[in-house]
Amino acid sequence: MTSLSVLWRQLRSPLVLLLVFAAGASAATGAWTDALIVTAIVLATVGIGWRREYRAETAIALLLARVQITARVRRGDGWANVPVSAVVAGDVVQLSAGSIVPGVLPRFSIRAQVPAQHALGREALGGARQVHGEDRLQELG
Repeated sequence: MTSLSVLWRQLRSPLVLLLVFAAGASAATGAWTDALIVTAIVLATVGIGWRREYRAETAIALLLARVQITARVRRGDGWANVPVSAVVAGDVVQLSAGSIVPGVLPRFSIRAQVPAQHALGREALGGARQVHGEDRLQELG
């Protein structure tokens, strides 16, 4: 991201364009004081917005350069953590709750290994269970 591209995005803002139009209309009608005030507001808005956005994008670029996102893939007989950029078609990617899905996956199938509910407690799958804190039973649908 270059400094000029950030400045260009600031200048394309609808609010800035509206203020530039207002400054032009004020100048066209001879209200020079109003035109100067609106022009000062435009310059301040663009300057402050440019500085904040450019600094934020620079900070994000530095952080991304430090952080390497990895994926857990099956390679050979075992699992390995590899950079996301090294994930190729045919890799089996292991995902869990909160995982970042690598963007290079054009299509994927899911094979979930979910433990049976009855193995976790006294409840049976599809049966009735007691709601904690209440005496009534609730059907699982």
